Amino acid sequence: MGVLYYLHKEVVTSCPRKYGITRIKRMKLTLKPDQLVGFVAFDSAQCTVPDCGSIWERHGFVPGCQSVYIGPPSGHWYSLPGPCPSQRFNAKTDICKRMQPGGRCDEVTGERSCTYAIEEAGEINLNELVGIHEDDYMEFCKSGRREYVKQEDQGHGITFWNGHNDPEKWRRRADSVRHAFTTAFPSEPAELDDPPGCR
Repeated sequence: MGVLYYLHKEVVTSCPRKYGITRIKRMKLTLKPDQLVGFVAFDSAQCTVPDCGSIWERHGFVPGCQSVYIGPPSGHWYSLPGPCPSQRFNAKTDICKRMQPGGRCDEVTGERSCTYAIEEAGEINLNELVGIHEDDYMEFCKSGRREYVKQEDQGHGITFWNGHNDPEKWRRRADSVRHAFTTAFPSEPAELDDPPGCR
């Protein structure tokens, strides 16, 4: 739900989509529940919340989580400090990466620089999910169709995102995502556990 909320609010309201997003990528996150802290925002891989450095100093490079309330359905957003979280992608020096290694590792130990692990768990194509059948997504945009027009609370030629405040439509969208992943990756679980103690 957290991913759908972000896509609905920030991404599919423009054509082409914000940041050129084309897929939903699923990741399995492993962490120690007692190390989970509040969510912090990242932009271009840089923590943009005031005083991020004090979080890393006190707790290590720990993951954060917050609940996202959409109405009756809710989801989660995660913050995962990678190497040199104090700088943007293009400003991360080798020295900074050594001084601030981030929290990702292969097998979580709970040490300051080993607080979470990520495994790939498949991805689905956003065009296929929402019903855009053009071989060329730009043709969809050029034709005047839109995935979602916020002021009208509906799409033009696409209905997937219609009804931003309708809980039943949110559930249907989530079911569509689950079904797409289950179909594409039948050996993987349809869902993983909710995070413990997410704020």
